[in-house]
Amino acid sequence: MGASIGGPVPDGASRPAHLRAMAKAAYAGYQATRYDDTGRLLPALIRETEQAGRTPGGDSREACSVRALVYDTAAAPACSSSPR
Repeated sequence: MGASIGGPVPDGASRPAHLRAMAKAAYAGYQATRYDDTGRLLPALIRETEQAGRTPGGDSREACSVRALVYDTAAAPACSSSPR
């Protein structure tokens, strides 16, 4: 079992289905203006997503889709607060 920011990575945590569910939860939290909660989820989620990308199958369409959602969610606060 690997380590993640905020604690150990649970068994099965790096599976695409689990990561997609966590990414959707983080995105939903951001959309619901729960920025603190989202900010606490993202570091571990990014690390777990990157860890999953280094495993066999980590370059699959599903894994890349999850990675895109995670980074889109992480970038959202920066994009929404930039001056126009």
